[in-house]
Amino acid sequence: MKLELKPNCLLTKRPLKLVSGPKSIFFYQKPWGDLPEVLYEHGYRASLMQLPFNNKELRQKAFTHRLSELDNTHIIIDEKTYQEFSEALKNVNNSTINIIGETFKPNYKTSSLAYSLHRRWLNFLGFTATEPQNLFINADKNIWYAFIDHCVKLAELDFLSE
Repeated sequence: MKLELKPNCLLTKRPLKLVSGPKSIFFYQKPWGDLPEVLYEHGYRASLMQLPFNNKELRQKAFTHRLSELDNTHIIIDEKTYQEFSEALKNVNNSTINIIGETFKPNYKTSSLAYSLHRRWLNFLGFTATEPQNLFINADKNIWYAFIDHCVKLAELDFLSE
């Protein structure tokens, strides 16, 4: 996504770690879409924690096994994935948890046939899919800039907590 870069003299001391939600054959694009690239272009260290996508038990095991990767980070997670892993997240040290849909609320509505089929498939598998706007699907520039402003606040938090 081509956005005009916003000047930012504060960068987070802790990297941003995006946790992926479940995928399906109907919604198999990159988790979080262009968000990791947009954050990188704005100077943030951002990485993705990809997990097995359609098996609850495998997702829990993989998440628990990789939990230490989330220490000392700013965790970015959608609200349904947060609910899935909320107990394990209590064991993360020195991190903030940013729940897209609660901590940061994208203020737009979007839909697509592929995402509707994805939601139905996940429901069949026993998952609850997040709202498509909580994954920045079809987000406009104002939403992207609002999230970058949210990341600036995370950076300020890092410096104030010293």
